[in-house]
Amino acid sequence: MIFPDLEQESDEFNSIVSELTTANSVLKVDYISLAKHMNTPSAQSYAEHIHSIIESYESDSLHIIANGFGTVVASHFLNASGSKARSLTLFEPEGVLEFELLGGYHLNRGVYQINNALSWSVQNLLPDFGFFEYTWLNDFYSRTRLNTDLRQVPSLYNRIKTPTIIINSKRNVESVNRISSELNRLIVTSDLLNPASGRNSSTELIQSFINNPTIADRDVSVSRKVKALIPFSYSKIINAEGWILTGLMLLIIFSTFISEDLACIGAGLMVSRGLMSFFPAVTACYIGIFVGDILVYLSGKWLGNNAINKFPFKWFITEKDIQRSNQWFQAKGPIIILISRFIPGTRFPTYFSAGIIGASFWMFIFYFGIASLLWTPAIVSLAMVLGNELIYYFSVYQDYALWVLMGTILFVLFVLKVIIPLFTFKGRRLLYGKINRLIRWEFWTIYVLYTPIVLYSLVLWIRFKKITVVTAANPGMEEGGFKGESKNEILKKIESYDLVARFKYLDSENTSTELIDSALSFMETNSLEFPIVLKPDKGERGKGVQIIKDLDDLKYSLSNLSEAHILQEFIDGKEFGVFYYRYPGNENGNIFSITKKHKLSVTGDGRQTLEQLILRDSRAVFMAQTHFNKHLDDLYSVPKEGEKVILTELGTHSRGSLFLDGSELISDTLIKKIDEISKSFKDGFYFGRYDLITGSGEELTKGENIKVIELNGVTSESTNIYDPEHSFLFAVKTLMKQWRIAFEIGTQNHKRGVSIPSLKHMLSVIFTS
Repeated sequence: MIFPDLEQESDEFNSIVSELTTANSVLKVDYISLAKHMNTPSAQSYAEHIHSIIESYESDSLHIIANGFGTVVASHFLNASGSKARSLTLFEPEGVLEFELLGGYHLNRGVYQINNALSWSVQNLLPDFGFFEYTWLNDFYSRTRLNTDLRQVPSLYNRIKTPTIIINSKRNVESVNRISSELNRLIVTSDLLNPASGRNSSTELIQSFINNPTIADRDVSVSRKVKALIPFSYSKIINAEGWILTGLMLLIIFSTFISEDLACIGAGLMVSRGLMSFFPAVTACYIGIFVGDILVYLSGKWLGNNAINKFPFKWFITEKDIQRSNQWFQAKGPIIILISRFIPGTRFPTYFSAGIIGASFWMFIFYFGIASLLWTPAIVSLAMVLGNELIYYFSVYQDYALWVLMGTILFVLFVLKVIIPLFTFKGRRLLYGKINRLIRWEFWTIYVLYTPIVLYSLVLWIRFKKITVVTAANPGMEEGGFKGESKNEILKKIESYDLVARFKYLDSENTSTELIDSALSFMETNSLEFPIVLKPDKGERGKGVQIIKDLDDLKYSLSNLSEAHILQEFIDGKEFGVFYYRYPGNENGNIFSITKKHKLSVTGDGRQTLEQLILRDSRAVFMAQTHFNKHLDDLYSVPKEGEKVILTELGTHSRGSLFLDGSELISDTLIKKIDEISKSFKDGFYFGRYDLITGSGEELTKGENIKVIELNGVTSESTNIYDPEHSFLFAVKTLMKQWRIAFEIGTQNHKRGVSIPSLKHMLSVIFTS
């Protein structure tokens, strides 16, 4: 029986088969015909199908000849058919995983998948009229290799007891020699033969062996049986030399341009597998890293500040990265270059920024050259040492390879994110802040908080029959202030105009010159000075709100306006969130809650930088990165002793402000005042939250010196829930009660004639505004 190569076999093998056919009855396997009978063609499925066909035939002289990948099919067949075969001949065999392509199961599968996709595309998308069916472009070849697990094959070879010869006519092809030698080790009843010359000698060897297969398992020494069971030794892989070594080094060099770390790890694995020596691997990595880092520096120097807005640099670096690197260079000097080499993700922005800000070229290459000399051998050595262990365990515990890989990744992440930060004060404090953000629900994503609220809204839908009835809670607001409502339109409708902070609507359709002139005219008319507040007309949770501190800041912000904004006077004082509701049939309303908004600050001691003060503050450290980004220009400055630095100029929880429950400030006087403002709202306001500023909590209780800076509709929050003393359960209960009241008010207004939008319209508002 002939098991040919999976792809087209050589002329020499065809000649051997032809000559053997004249003296023997030959059955040659046709893989393509077999593949048509199975969904997943593989060496094992071919073998099982062939065995099911011929097992009914009685023959005491079955001899197997396999070529190339047919060796793998034959090994499966022998294990399926027991000892029926009298001899096994392997001609220029394949099937040793370590010598296949990249030498690893998972890496090889990636190559096979790409090859399979290419073969399928060629066969199915091109009009070939059957031409490709018996060529290597037929996708069944790639599918067979993809579905065949070569990790199992060594154990099959170990179980072969049939007399075997391995013939290698390509004596000058080193890869074939190594495969033949490995199979000779694994199959203990085998002999490795090299024909003297010509294909006739191969035919004669095979025919002679078929006539008298003399090798038997009982004749095999114990030492050979023991050697066959030893795992594969990578010492058998010969170091690359000459042009092959040059090619591998060039591959490593160019790979560093994609990922320096991965290139070093790959080089270390090549060393551990015996493909190349340590020195060439480190040299190639160092050259690639050195050239690549110089190119990054020169890119920053030549392209300048505009580079961060261009492809592909905008994917990897932001304006904040540039500002941060500039601060680092000014405060710490060249030591940053050394440190960045050992911190993943910081090298590109640091080196690119060094070019932009004009750091000395010779200073730059001197320090990063030293850093690379330390880093490159270390990472290659680490990959080399671990690589040997990983490769060994992957070969022994194949089924757990994926879990081992996942565990390794998690371990590395744990070391990078937890262990290493513990060695510095900054790292410990940032880790402390991150842990608190995980355990304190007030910092959790809104999806966690609002999942039970959304489910509860479905209950309210059933109870009140119409889910959009909630929008009728505020007839004077578009969709009741559900989403995307205009701050300008809402503030204009408060007829108690003297209680509203002065504002000006800025249409983004106007030119930057018109916007600047309009803003300056507004400030002059109302005798306003900087700072002044600029906020999106349609915004939420403080997104896009800016404190404009001077004329240059104003001109810059208005020249980049992409949507409508409002300019509003900046009022110094205490900010509060007052949540109000009134049932339509009632004369007076109620205050649902009051939130005291504390803008965080730190006080200088004349010794510590602003960064250190933020890290030491018991509250600011929870959102340290937010404060770092906000105060990037001053992060390494040292505030004077007693100097107060305001970290959050806006009363927004997501920007770092501290929210406290201020329910003790509720008074009849305040309720009357808020009632007065609410009733002055044109077309009707019954439910929502005022953002107010007064001089103190006492003034708020008395209803004095109140200024409305914002009014939010039905989707506004009772922000007192974010008080650190309140539990997650308290927050959920409060929001549920809030939404129940909104549905009740909306239902009453709807019965009084207020129209409500369709569900389809509301969905379009939610997903498009």
